[in-house]
Amino acid sequence: GTKRILLVVGLGPAGLYITRELASEYHVIAIEPKDYYEFTPGILRGFANPEHLPNLQVLLADALQGMGVDIVRGEVLELLDGVAVVQQIGSNGNRGDLVTVAFDAAVLASGSRYGGGGLWKVTGAEGEEDMTSLKRRNQNLAQVRDKLMDLQRRDGTVILM
Repeated sequence: GTKRILLVVGLGPAGLYITRELASEYHVIAIEPKDYYEFTPGILRGFANPEHLPNLQVLLADALQGMGVDIVRGEVLELLDGVAVVQQIGSNGNRGDLVTVAFDAAVLASGSRYGGGGLWKVTGAEGEEDMTSLKRRNQNLAQVRDKLMDLQRRDGTVILM
């Protein structure tokens, strides 16, 4: 028969786990503003040593490949009975169309914004649009790292904690 639709809002650790565990039982539609997962606690090491970044980041399409999961880049603006209103996010990070996504069951795994946003933890919040793609995220990290290295070359002091 036709699988019931499970909406998963957020593809951080909890959302990825639930998606992977239930993808065989449900048709999963996942909503996430970023196109990648990043292990946030390790980002300082990845910032200091760019060769370590591949150990901390993965494209969501790669992580969920072959599982039949539909990934929608966007942000849920409203959750109604059986329908989510989603603001789509384009590959350039710009806001796109509003769409509705029907579902039978939902899991809210949207995480937190405990560390704020920006360089250390990208949440998809307003102002972080340029870092919702993995390519742009890594370009941004490299630009900031280059500025700090330039400061150090000019006898400045850089302390990362």
